[in-house]
Amino acid sequence: MPPVVKISLLSQLAVTAAAFVVKPAYIIMSALVFLILWQKKSPDLVLMRNAMLVFFIGENACTLNYLAASNKSVWLEFIHGLGMVGMFFLLFWGVVRFFDERVLHYNEPGKTCVFQRYCGHCWKKEPVVCGLHRLALWLLPALAFVALIPLTMPLRPFKIVMPVFLSDVVWLKDFWNLFFEFRVYPILGALCFMITFLYLRRDRSGLIKAQLPFFLALGFTSYSFFRFGLLLTFNENQGWADWWEESTEFIMIAMVLLFLEMFKRQLKIETPWPPANFQAFKAYLRQKARSN
Repeated sequence: MPPVVKISLLSQLAVTAAAFVVKPAYIIMSALVFLILWQKKSPDLVLMRNAMLVFFIGENACTLNYLAASNKSVWLEFIHGLGMVGMFFLLFWGVVRFFDERVLHYNEPGKTCVFQRYCGHCWKKEPVVCGLHRLALWLLPALAFVALIPLTMPLRPFKIVMPVFLSDVVWLKDFWNLFFEFRVYPILGALCFMITFLYLRRDRSGLIKAQLPFFLALGFTSYSFFRFGLLLTFNENQGWADWWEESTEFIMIAMVLLFLEMFKRQLKIETPWPPANFQAFKAYLRQKARSN
C-alpha cells in the first residue's frame, strides 16, 4: 500500500476547490476563447486559438485521469503534459506575433521598427548590425544553458495517498513522466534554442525560420521549469502544488479572455458578453441620467 500523507484542512479545501471549481472554470474559458477566435484568419489569432485547443485537450485528459483512472494513468498524464507544452509554445508565439505585427514591426521589411529611436540606424535600410539581433546571439546560448537546470534534479518516482475530506486521493509521479518532464523536455528546449541561434547567424531570412524552434524551446522549457518549481517547492504537500498549478492556469486563461475583451473593437471580434438586454438596460439608464 502507498504511504498515507495527511494534510491540513486548508490544504484539503484548496485541493477540492482546484478540482471542482478552478479547473472546470478555466477549461470552459479556454473553449470559449477557441470559439470566439473560430473564424479569425490572422496568424497571431490563429496561434492563440490553437493554443486554447491543445490546452483544452490536455486538461480534459488530466480530468479523465482523475475521474476514470484515479490519477494512475501514465498516458493520460503524458497527454496532459504535451497539452501544456503546446499551450506555452503556441500562446507565446501568438502574443509575440500580435505585438510585432501590430505594434513593434521588427520583422516587417517595409515598416520602421519601434526600437529605431534608440538605435538611430536600421538594418532594414542600411548595412548596419541590429542591436537586438546581436543581443539575441548572446542570449540564445545562455537560454540553452539555463534550460538544462532540471537535468540535475534526481528522478524520484513516488505514489502517495492524501485523505481529502471523505476521499483518499492518489498522487502518482511515474518514472517515465518524470523522465520526459526533467530529462527529455529540457534537452529538447536547449536544442531548439541552439537551432534558433544557428538560424539567426544567417542573413535576415533566418529571422522567419528561427521563430518555430524558438517558441518550441519556450514551450518545452516553460513547462519543465513550471513542474520543476512546483514539485520541489511542495515536496512535502503535493496538494499545494496542485492548487498553485490550477490557479495559475486559471489566471493565464483569464488574462487571454481579458485581452480579447479589451481589444475586441480593434480585432473586430464579438464576445458573448454582456447580453444584448443588459446593454439596452445600460443605454436606458444613461438616457434617464441625461434627461434628469
